[in-house]
Amino acid sequence: MIKVQASVSKGWLNKHGGFEFGRKYYLDPFYRMQQDSKCNEFIKGKFPDYPLYNMEDNLVQAEYVVPDMMLVGAIQPNMIIAAALGAEFVKSIHSWITDVYITVIRYFSELGNLPLTSVHVGECSGTMLDKHSYREFVTPYISRLGREFGCVRLHSCGNADHVMDAICEVENLEIIDTGSNTSLKAIRDKMGRDFEINVFPPVEVLGEGSRREAIARSLDRTLEDNDGGNLKIEYHLEPGYNLDNCIFIHEELDKRGLVRKGRLY
Repeated sequence: MIKVQASVSKGWLNKHGGFEFGRKYYLDPFYRMQQDSKCNEFIKGKFPDYPLYNMEDNLVQAEYVVPDMMLVGAIQPNMIIAAALGAEFVKSIHSWITDVYITVIRYFSELGNLPLTSVHVGECSGTMLDKHSYREFVTPYISRLGREFGCVRLHSCGNADHVMDAICEVENLEIIDTGSNTSLKAIRDKMGRDFEINVFPPVEVLGEGSRREAIARSLDRTLEDNDGGNLKIEYHLEPGYNLDNCIFIHEELDKRGLVRKGRLY
């Protein structure tokens, strides 16, 4: 099974729709809800036939969204702690972060009477580690979230080939959302065809000036390496991207009878 989902960046919305995302947007949830509603309508008007949505870099999955809901979170923080601070200190920080995440997630789950069935975990610096460091400093804490909440959708930026063994050791791992140029074949060989992989096309084939032939070759390689497995192709529309190449993904998959064009909402 193959799916496609794309998100639209704040930069693209600012450039093409004039939307602004200042302090009030991030700190006032009611204002943010109103602004997001306008963004949703703008995107739907621009892309009536394609699954592009107002989401922060695909952190939210469209099939689990109620369009009029109020978002709490869905903003991605990044933090890098130097290993020079000491292994035990880093582990204590990661343990504290995990405790906070569990507490906050459970609080909002109970507040909204929303049962938890899975959790998205995004880490954007893990590929700078070797697999032994990843296994020591990352895997145990994501595994704890997996034990607490059930299924894990793990996002990892960039080429993750060298840490994939450590990633696949995460408990209750259900989806790997990996950066471009990570070997899909290696994940398929390890996890099987039923396991869901989310993949981002290489930036170099989406950027302005990139040629149609480049995105076509990239798509062919992705489908070949996927070997008929459970796959979602994603991208995050930025101001500097070649929109025609992005749309080509949808058109080509539709032409091949793999994914019908259309929106969920």
